[in-house]
Amino acid sequence: MHRNRFSGHSCCTTDIARKADSDFPWERRFLRPHPLSQSVTLLRALKLLPLLLQKLKRLDAMAELGALLADLLEYKRHPESKRSEFTFLQPFQTRTYDGRRHALEEERRLLQRLSEFQVDHADQDQETASHLLSKVEMEWILEVATTGTGAEEPYDFTRLAWLGDAVVFFIAVTLECKEEGPLELRQRRAAALISNRCLAKVASSFGLERFLNTVPIAAKKEPPPMGQKVPADALEALLGALLLVGGLQSCFVFMSRLHWFHTEDGGDYCVPFQSPSDASTWLGAALVRLSCTAWLLSSHPELSAEGLSDLRAELLTAGPESRIASFPAGAEQNLQSLERWAGQRSNDGVPVGGTFEMLSEYWAELQSCRAAPEKMDENGAETL
Repeated sequence: MHRNRFSGHSCCTTDIARKADSDFPWERRFLRPHPLSQSVTLLRALKLLPLLLQKLKRLDAMAELGALLADLLEYKRHPESKRSEFTFLQPFQTRTYDGRRHALEEERRLLQRLSEFQVDHADQDQETASHLLSKVEMEWILEVATTGTGAEEPYDFTRLAWLGDAVVFFIAVTLECKEEGPLELRQRRAAALISNRCLAKVASSFGLERFLNTVPIAAKKEPPPMGQKVPADALEALLGALLLVGGLQSCFVFMSRLHWFHTEDGGDYCVPFQSPSDASTWLGAALVRLSCTAWLLSSHPELSAEGLSDLRAELLTAGPESRIASFPAGAEQNLQSLERWAGQRSNDGVPVGGTFEMLSEYWAELQSCRAAPEKMDENGAETL
């Protein structure tokens, strides 16, 4: 989104609209909802002025949110390496579902962001990769991350929130694994930290609600009370956006700057069902879940968050009939073995980025195997 381009705004002349069609094809999708023909009268154009003003107000809000995040994260920008505002063709990928455009172009580089992460530096400030994105790209990502389904825009934050849910779980588990005390207590604290109640409180601490778009932009009535889920989902979506913008390191730094960790004692929460019985496997479980989530998001731009959840459940519960060559040697092929393997690699000091890369290969091979299973005859022999 750029102020000079009027993304999402009606143009006041057809010449401008035709220029946008030819010069900026990705903008056509945001001009179409409010086309102005040559027969448009001045009175009708004036009726659209409030909508234009609301869109401009939205642009100002995204610029303000971007500045707030830059201050929190203390981004170190390099003007000489900053990408031009006009180097990208569109903010969204071309594949869609149900006429929606949720998948951001930056999601293609999600696995690269994960491979750059080092868990040993998770609680240390370091330079982020934000300088690789232009201001326009940054504001588009933030626009998607702060737009709820009720806004009736052709995009919303559900995919990013789905990613951010796995991110915040990984952060909570990673930090709790460095704490002392019984594992059961730490698991209860982590459950409290990722709850809607806690995340909504954190979102309110820096005023995230005032940046959210939850009703149609032309609506005249006040938005309904958000409750806890909407701001919690928005915070998760913001974490997903930060992962795209600056990598997993940015997400750790961002949460460390907020009043979040050490705010819950876990007293009102139970240990989640089927939680691992040792800290290493627990960390491995969080790593495996984040890896699977990121791989699915980057590989399936056509799926909604619900479709991605269903596919993740299938991959994480794949049975022994799915024999995968890339599975760790000598391990029984099941989820628990994969989690133990990932956790042990972290304990052994193996770079987490390398583990993410290996797991990405595993998910790709596993899905391919399940999509095209071997044909077996009634005696169990493979057929051609």
